[in-house]
Amino acid sequence: MFRLSCSIAETAAQLPISEVVLRLAAPTSAPEEHRFDLKNAPRPWTLTATAQSGGYSYRVIFEAGRAPDYESPICNAGPQGNIVIDDFGVRLFLTPDIDFTVVQRIVVSYLSLDGLRTFVLNATNRTRLLFAGIDYPAGAPLSYSLEYEIADGNYRQSDLTAAQSLVLVPYPFVAKTTVFRPIGIAGPDPTVLKIQLKMEHHEDGPDWRIAAGPRHQVIDRQNPDCAWTYQTVEPDRALMLYSGSIVMSGRINQIFPTECKLTVIPIGDTPPYNSVTIMPDRVHWELYRAVAVELSTGNPSDREAFTFTADSLSEFWGYFSAKPSYRWAAQYEQIDGSIVTIRPQKAFAPVLTLPSEPGVAEWALA
Repeated sequence: MFRLSCSIAETAAQLPISEVVLRLAAPTSAPEEHRFDLKNAPRPWTLTATAQSGGYSYRVIFEAGRAPDYESPICNAGPQGNIVIDDFGVRLFLTPDIDFTVVQRIVVSYLSLDGLRTFVLNATNRTRLLFAGIDYPAGAPLSYSLEYEIADGNYRQSDLTAAQSLVLVPYPFVAKTTVFRPIGIAGPDPTVLKIQLKMEHHEDGPDWRIAAGPRHQVIDRQNPDCAWTYQTVEPDRALMLYSGSIVMSGRINQIFPTECKLTVIPIGDTPPYNSVTIMPDRVHWELYRAVAVELSTGNPSDREAFTFTADSLSEFWGYFSAKPSYRWAAQYEQIDGSIVTIRPQKAFAPVLTLPSEPGVAEWALA
């Protein structure tokens, strides 16, 4: 006699399956069959086989009329005689972690038997069941993508595969709050009468974008608080774009469009906030492992370093200054480990496009 263990996840009880029939292949006799009722607490079972198995297969019997039986391919047990069944010929999409007060709906696109199809998950339709051989090709992982529709924009996850029957849809968002802190409005001798703001925000990924706005807000003595909470994938990457005007005694100061990813933005009778977007996409990455960039102003506290590789996205740096000028320097690490340096350069533009390689004059400060 030979002992084997068969394991089926507890969550399989959520599937419309009445029974699983396990067939153990024997070298010289007909396959042995063992039957499991998934509604009766799916769990590990210990099996006794009359002969050492050369492999196994299983048949999934669905609840009456739901779908034809699913026949698995021939599989091999683990080195300790462990059999784990996690593909039952269905894909059940579950959304227990999704906050559908934030996500309006999720559009799921998947490769069916006759091309690309879609279905929608939302607050009233939180699950969806697909059957192998009916909705998608049997014997292969399900290929699919997710598009989250939120009030602020869309976020997409592409080129996903589901090799197991239970597909937990992730909740990718994190809330970020940006607060505008007015300076010069409160107190016995205010220098600012009101601030008129136009606010937007955006976050960009490789093949997706979340964007919201514009939102208009007036800050004055009666309404001194201004905060906006929005959804992000990576809060440190989400950018607030704001503009408007500051009405002061006898004059109006314009707030030119400014990008910022701070969570608290002083605004009013204070030097303007300036920002720089650092773009690494023109670097000849076949020549370099990494590029280290340092940006600074005349203020010793305004200094920050960034490291870029071939997989890096653009980065953002912000500083307070009456004039939008800064200095930058870079070190390019070549494939052989040697370092080539760009000496400190003065710049004014809000976008710093890193040169393709040090010493080449075609680099741009856009």
